[in-house]
Parts: sequence; C-alpha cells; structure tokens
Amino acid sequence: MAGLKIDLIWSPHEEDKFASFGGELTLYQVDKRPTDDRHTFAASVLSVYSDVQYVKCASWYQGNDPQRLLAIGQTSGKVVLTSFGHDGSKDVYNLIGKEFVPPHRRQCNALAWSPVDTYLLAEGLDKSRADHPVFIWDVNAKPSMDTTLTADKQRHLVAQEAAGAVIKPLLELGPQSESCYSLCWFRNQPKLLAAGMNKYLRIYDLRDKLSQREQMTSQTKAVHGLCIDPYNADRMASYHENQVVLWDIRNFEKPVMSFVQEKSVIKLEWSPTRKSLLACMFKSSSVIKLFDVQHAFVGNEDLDPVFTERLVHPADENVISSFTWHSTNENELVSITPTGVIHSVKVFERISLCWSASHELTWLCGQQINTVNTAKPLETSRPRERNDISVEMRQRSIQGYGLQTDQIWQNGNRSFVGNNRQLQSLWAWIDMVKSLWEEGKLKSSSNNGPKHVRKLYGVKAVIWGELQGKGPIASEYTMIPWYGKDAKHYSWKPVIYKSDDRSKALLLCGWGFDKDNVKFDTFLHRLQSEGEHERAAAVALFNLKLKRCLDILNTGAKTRKNPRGGVNLGVVAMALSGFTGESRAVGSSKTLWLEMSGTLLPQIENPYIKAMFTFLTTADSDGGKYEAVLAERGMLVEDRIAFACQFLSDSKFSEYIDNLMCELTKEGNLQGIILTGLTVEGLDLIQNYIDRTGDIQTAAVAVVQALPGEIGKDERVINWIESYRRLLDSWQLWHQRAEFDIYRQSREAVSRPTSHIYISCNFCGKSTSSKMYATKPNFHMMSYRGAPAANKSKITSCPSCRKPLPRCSLCLVNMGTAASNSKAKQSKKSIEGTNKLSPLSDWFTWCQSCRHGGHAEHITEWFGSSMECPVSGCECRCFSEDSMSKVATRDHIT
Repeated sequence: MAGLKIDLIWSPHEEDKFASFGGELTLYQVDKRPTDDRHTFAASVLSVYSDVQYVKCASWYQGNDPQRLLAIGQTSGKVVLTSFGHDGSKDVYNLIGKEFVPPHRRQCNALAWSPVDTYLLAEGLDKSRADHPVFIWDVNAKPSMDTTLTADKQRHLVAQEAAGAVIKPLLELGPQSESCYSLCWFRNQPKLLAAGMNKYLRIYDLRDKLSQREQMTSQTKAVHGLCIDPYNADRMASYHENQVVLWDIRNFEKPVMSFVQEKSVIKLEWSPTRKSLLACMFKSSSVIKLFDVQHAFVGNEDLDPVFTERLVHPADENVISSFTWHSTNENELVSITPTGVIHSVKVFERISLCWSASHELTWLCGQQINTVNTAKPLETSRPRERNDISVEMRQRSIQGYGLQTDQIWQNGNRSFVGNNRQLQSLWAWIDMVKSLWEEGKLKSSSNNGPKHVRKLYGVKAVIWGELQGKGPIASEYTMIPWYGKDAKHYSWKPVIYKSDDRSKALLLCGWGFDKDNVKFDTFLHRLQSEGEHERAAAVALFNLKLKRCLDILNTGAKTRKNPRGGVNLGVVAMALSGFTGESRAVGSSKTLWLEMSGTLLPQIENPYIKAMFTFLTTADSDGGKYEAVLAERGMLVEDRIAFACQFLSDSKFSEYIDNLMCELTKEGNLQGIILTGLTVEGLDLIQNYIDRTGDIQTAAVAVVQALPGEIGKDERVINWIESYRRLLDSWQLWHQRAEFDIYRQSREAVSRPTSHIYISCNFCGKSTSSKMYATKPNFHMMSYRGAPAANKSKITSCPSCRKPLPRCSLCLVNMGTAASNSKAKQSKKSIEGTNKLSPLSDWFTWCQSCRHGGHAEHITEWFGSSMECPVSGCECRCFSEDSMSKVATRDHIT
C-alpha cells in the first residue's frame, strides 16, 4: 500500500465514519478514547474491501439507502458502486455492485454525486477524439444498448451489458478531445455542475438537455481540485501547479484572487464547520496551509485581497499523502501518511480580543463567543492583584469625582480615591489653595481678579517670586530655642530661615500655622485621629516641640493594639526622651545617646521615626546638613518640602526644590503638583502620570480646576478633556458627562455660550433671534405699551433680510410677539421681573407637513375641536399627522 497514493473521504451520514482508498478500501470508526500522542488519531478498522483494483477516485453516496455506498472510478473509466458490508440500511434500488462503463476506455479522473438529486453521478474522463469528457449517469437506470453507436462498438459492449453494466449515460457534456480533471455540484442550484477541462472552467445547466452547452466559462489553467465553499455557494476554489485560485460565479470572467505557493498543490478542501477556511496540501510535504478568505471582495474594481495564512503540521515532520476535514468536529483535520498512519490535529483559531466600554472582555473560540466581565473579581484561587483603572474611573464618575474638591480628600469620603496617597494629596492641596485664595492669604500682584481666574501656583512659583512679581527668595535666619521648660538648657539651637515667601510656601504645604496657635493643635489632632501618630510626632519635633512629640507617641502606643511593622511607639518615645540637646558641632565629642542612636539608625524602617532620629543626630555644618532627613522617600512630599523650607538656606532650598521637582515630574508623581502647581510647568508631570497609570479622568478634572488661563490653551489639556468626555459617552454616562461640561463651562467661560439651535428665516436662512443681531442697528422692532423694558422690543421681521416673519394662522400676529389673550395675564409677572423667558403659550409651533402654524396656545385651542389645518384652503389634517394625536385621543376617550 505504500507504493500507491492514498486518499481520505468522510462519510456524509455518520460523523464517526471515514474511509481511505488506494490499493484497497478501508472503513474506519473514530474511537473517542483519548490517546497519549496529541497527533495520533484513535480509530478502529471496521471493514476492508480489496476486490476493486486500479482505483483512481471515489465519491460517497449522498442518499440514505444504503449509507455506506461508494462510487469507485478506475483507470479503465469504469465506475463501480460498492459498499462496506451490511450497515443496517436497505438497498432499495439494488445499487450495490452496479457498474457504469463508458463507450471508450479511458481513465476516470473525477467523480461527484449530486447532493440533492442523489441518483445523479457525474464522471470526469480523459480526452477522446470521439467522445465527451463528462458523463452524467442515472444510477437507477437499467442496462440498455445505445443505438447511436457503431456496430463494432455495440459488439464490444454486449458482454458488459450482459453482465448488468449501464453503458448509456443520461447526459454527455463538454467538447470532444478535451479532458475533465475535476467536478463539483452546486448545493443552492442542484442542476448546475462545474467542471475543469483543459484550459477552461465550465458551468453546465442540466435543465437544458438539448443544447448541452456550458452556461458560463472562464479561461484558466487552474482546472484541478475544483470545490465549492459550503458557506458561500457562489465561491469556488481550484489550483494549477503552485497556484491556488478563488472564483465567484457572479463575476466569472476573472478570478477573485490567487495565491502563489512555493510547492505544487495536490489537494484543496473547504472546511465544513468553519466559514471561508480553505485547506491546501502540497506535494511531498508535511505541511497543510490554511487560507482564511473571509474578507474577499467581488466587484468590477480590482481590490487588494484580504486574507490570512497559517501552517499546520498534522503529522509532525512526516510527509502526508492526503487529508480531510472532520464533518462535524470544528476545525479538526485528519491526515494519512503514505504508510497508512492516520493522524488528527485540532486547528485553533487566532483569538481576537475585544474590550467593550462596559469592561467586558469578549473573544471568539471557533463558533463560541466567550465573555468575561472584568469589572467583577475573577473566579480564581488568587485574589486580583490590582484593579482595572477603567473600572475605578467609571465608579468614580458615577460618584461625581472631581466636581466637589472638598469632598474628595476628607476621611469620610475616601470612596473616591481609596488609599491612593497621590490622589489624596492632590485634592487636599487643590482644596487648600482655593481656601487660601478666598481667605486672602495668597495675594498676587498680577492676579487679583475674581476667583474663577486665580491661578493655582506651586511652591516653586512662590520661592522664585512669580506670585508677587519680584526676584528669587531672600530670607533671614535665626537660631530658635526648643519649646518647653525642660528644653531651656539645650545647648543645640537649630537655625530657622524665615521670609514672606517661605511662609506662603509653608501654607501650600499645609504647615501654615504659628507655633503656639490653635491651628497647630488642630492639625496634630487630625493626624492622630487618622492613625498617623508617627507623622504627627515628626511634625511636632520638626517644630522643636519635643515634649509634644513624646506625648503623641505615648498616646499612639495606648490606642494601637497591634503595632505597625512591629514598632512599639512607647519604646520609640522612651528612646527619644534620652535626647539632652547637646551640641552637634563637627569635631565635638559624641555622647552615649548620640553614638547609640547613630548605630541603630539603619535598622529603623518607619520613615518618620527614622527622620526624627536622623534630625536629632545630624551634625551641624554650614548652617545645617539635613540631606539624610530629606532623602526619606517614605515621608510625604509636602512634609519634606516644609522641612526644607524651615532648615535649608536660600541656595540649598532652591536647589533642593529644582531637583525634587525634576524627580517627581519624571516619575509622574502627583504629589509633585505642590511644587509645579496647576500651571503649564505641571503639565509634563501630569502627562507622565497618565502614561504610567492611564488615569485620564484625574488629569481632566484636575486641570479644569485651573481654568481659565494659559493652561487651557495647551493641546495636551484639550486632548485630556475631550478624551474624558468621549470616555464618559462610551460608558453611556450621559448625565455625568453633562455635569462635567456644566462644571467646566462655569470655570472656563465668563460669557454665555452661543446658541447652536435657532429658528431660521424662510427667505435668507439666517437666525431670527434679536440677540444674535443686537449689534446691528436699524432693524424693525415693535413694542407694546405698558410692557417692561426687558421685554419691550418684539421682532416682526427678519433682522437680516427685513422680510416679514410668519404670522399666526389664527390671530394673524407675526411670530415673536405674544399671543393676544395672554398679554394681560403675563404683564404682572413680567413687571415684577420673575418671567425672564416667554411663556410656552407664546411659542410658535407648526405642522411638519403643510408648514402652517401659530402660537402654541391658539393652535391647542383650535385642534381641541377640529382635525384640519386652520388656514383657509389647506386640506392638511394636521392633527392626525401628529404621532401623539392617537395617544391624546385615547386619553380623551378614557
């Protein structure tokens, strides 16, 4: 069997049966038991039929009785109907064993059963000078002699007829002296047959039995392997040598597309379970190539083909002899090697992911659509390590995120930002800066206008004098003693730097308090209530209040049941109480406390506790050396800036601010906004934050707080705002997007936005509103005596072309004037100024069919008793044209 070409064919009736043919016919049954090798196909042999020799092609019977009937084409041209034993079905027409013999001996190249008219069998033969290349056999026909044959031919076929063979075909198609290499029937048009002959593809209509001429033809060399797409009856595929060609019978003059391959093609087959998937096998190759031609276009224009290719190795590196698709299992290929080894492989689809705006992840796996809602926790053994930023942004949008800054950072409203320290710092700073402007503590020489135009400056702008329009910072320093009666004998007195600009910088950091006032105590109490005892103690110590620092630590030790990170605040307080205030000048001898504290300092993990010990053990040099304290990244940025503002000289303070701002900008850390402010200089920081987190929402709602100003003209700001608006629209959060637009408009514009909807003149097409032409003089106005000044002018003509405006069909008053019976009713309210807009009864309404109309009050009264148009001579039944008229009539009847 190894020396013959082996092919595979799948049963059209039984999904677990297929056959191989070559030197013999073998029927297999698929074994559902899995195998160890993923490529080895578990199948058992049911029957072997070896009586038929010289097999060239085979086709499975499409009828039901018998189900295992095959037509075998031989090298002599004879077609034999055979079966694999008894399968339980009845041979009603006695088809098993029947033979069909052409008049002239020649090789059978192709066989094709009709899928609808199952008694028709098409046979494609080699060329003959005196015969046609395509025979259509009626398998139910009885043996009969063809009287048109010569006497010699009749004597030659007597023996065949005596043996029961059918020698007269139902139809003979195709020109003589041509060969037929492939055949296929159309499913949607069962009388159409396509045939590949020599250099032509021909389509025959068997209903025209007299002419026997092709209905359509196309000249091509690709006449082999003709097959029709089971999901698109108008599309065919064929091949010639190394070229695969696709055809559409609706435009049969030229192929839709062609694929040139490296090797010669020997078989084509469409997938029966997957739309537009074509499999192609090559000569002496272990590869099957798949073409996905789902997006092929047909038309008069030459369009570039759109398709994808994939390679499949069904038998690893072994050469395959043939293949076939599984009839029901999706995307499953079965192949056979020249030695008869059968393999199977599952062709997995390329997965295309689609992420919807409602956080649903959808992908296709064959014919199944799988969807996962990413907004909900996945059912896995491990919890989700991080939340999707889009889910968080949508939840925050529903809660009104960014529209009320004072509710975002407060402890009772942390549902907006959770425990995100950067967002808490950002919104707390924005709210604090707005409060400072309202209290008058931030005054700008160039920006003293109303609150909606005040800039949100940062610390850098303050120390460089941008707020007051002066030069860089200039400070005075003094040595401040420690607070408390026990600290009077301390020899070490830190150097503190002071200036108006430093005081404003401390305000921006949240340290805007004097050392003995109530605000300082309030600030420390708030930190303790939020559980930040270490930070509160550090702030007290940096303000030279050691006793207050120790009290805070002792209070924290009592209130905490489980120390954070294994740190007992009581022990920390005891260690700090050993500080004696000795001098830390360079070269002076260290006390035991300083030496032990410096030794244990690297073992401390809490940043604020470590900063406190570092502050107390740092040696004095050039007015103070506090780089180790400022290097504690665990401390909040505002605390580090406030510390530097107090203890660093002007030059070192400016240098530290510049370095820290560059560092935070590069990281995209929103805590750096305290340095840059919501100005053009802070946009780089916000952009880096977006690139790192994808949080376009925070960027959009934050920059709106700084409008109007130069920041609103930056392209990045415009892009952030529009991107966030589109995002809200994609989530269908129309109400939230409208609220955001209203809030942005209230921040951005002083004047009222222009109207987008207006009534246009019938003559010139321009607006009839007087407000749009208030600057144009001398257009005709009409006023009513006794009307208030605000509502005195009434337009009776178009302000642009001066043509009269339409009149009310009932009172004949021009549009733009009040209804006659409603003037007295509204005069009192108008005089009091409570009626800024015209009442609805004065509005104009008109029929969308005849265009006649008038005041809403008059029209309503008219159609209360009539169905026709009030204009004389108009036969339009306006009331019946209204979609709400039936509802109104039904309600009236009820």
